[in-house]
Amino acid sequence: MRAAVLMLAAASMSCANLDGFLFNPKPLAAYTLPYDSDAPAAWRVPAAQYEAVTARAADGTTVYGYYLHQPGAAASTAPTVLYCHGNADNIDRYWTRAGHLYALGANVLIFDYRGYGRTAGTPTEAGVYQDARAMLALLRGAPYAVQPARLYYYGYSLGGAVATELAAHDGPYAGLVLESTFANAAALVEDASLFVPRSLVTDNVFDTRAKIRQAAQNAEGGVLLLHGEADDFVKPSNSERLDAAIGPWITHDFVRVPGADHGTVPLHPVYDPRVRGFLR
Repeated sequence: MRAAVLMLAAASMSCANLDGFLFNPKPLAAYTLPYDSDAPAAWRVPAAQYEAVTARAADGTTVYGYYLHQPGAAASTAPTVLYCHGNADNIDRYWTRAGHLYALGANVLIFDYRGYGRTAGTPTEAGVYQDARAMLALLRGAPYAVQPARLYYYGYSLGGAVATELAAHDGPYAGLVLESTFANAAALVEDASLFVPRSLVTDNVFDTRAKIRQAAQNAEGGVLLLHGEADDFVKPSNSERLDAAIGPWITHDFVRVPGADHGTVPLHPVYDPRVRGFLR
């Protein structure tokens, strides 16, 4: 689908753009929080261990999310992950992923960008950054009061650009996980072998590569890059560019996941030990 959208943009050289690819929201009146049919029992979070939350973005947008918390006193000492999801649908699509991170021992705050799920509005690059910062402020304030040493940013696909924006400008924090993330919007054009400027196909930049070194410097525990070697949606070359931009002297790790495509990195046996070990 991505290649088709890009080819159309190249052919028209006018109003057709990548923004419909970058943002593919699905509004909802209510969440159902379904699990994937094959999700292990450990990923299915007891209802008593999660709660609906809202936060107010700088422009007044009410951002909706869920906070999954470890039981009892463990919640106050567990690593806490601010999870920035991908470009499609809403929280319902990523609920199993949140449960997976919970099963690895983390508290998880997952939220919907404007235009997604119950969060009203139209998504823009600046807008989704505001939404993420609203949820970050929620985590840092009462009653959660998450300290930097326990705070992790996690970004999947488009969410990697959102998580890196926070990591570069809203530190310090413990660590950044980027799964299947693109280097910037221009890289998506290049991946489709379109020799046209990014500005002709999207107004959004999402330049993770330009921010990743500062993001890594702000992290107490470094950066973990994960990318499926069989990903033909956001090619592994994107994470290779991010890896190179961080540089060898800053703590980070790049894990190429054999056989995984854009959506199956968390299902590979390498995922659990690497992510659990990173979330110290």
